[in-house]
Amino acid sequence: MAKNNGFLNFLTGVGIGVGLGILFAPESGDKTRAKLGKELRKLQDKIDEIDVDELKKEFSDKIKDIKVELENLDKEKIVELAKEERDNLSKKANELVEIAKKTDMDDIVDAANEFKKKAKDASLDVVKKLESKLED
Repeated sequence: MAKNNGFLNFLTGVGIGVGLGILFAPESGDKTRAKLGKELRKLQDKIDEIDVDELKKEFSDKIKDIKVELENLDKEKIVELAKEERDNLSKKANELVEIAKKTDMDDIVDAANEFKKKAKDASLDVVKKLESKLED
């Protein structure tokens, strides 16, 4: 009921605005009252034509559509961010391996390569899980 009142208040405001415009027009009182009466009848006709249930259903359907789109947008954005972070992690792991190679110490190179492999596997797993959630 309160939502309907808001819409009716809007229409009433439009009617008042039209009425004030007519009142301040430089015409005689009779012409002004006639125009105002005509505009009020038009406004009343428009209000009478409104099917409140249909309007509520339309708004409700559109809101549901928008919510679904927002949920999908959020999920897609998260997957894209996860992919970007996966790529950043891979790049940094490669850089770590290159630094380790400069030490000429096999243990450090092996550890850096092992970290690179685990980081790659973990980040791929995260992206796959997020993508599967997107499909749900």
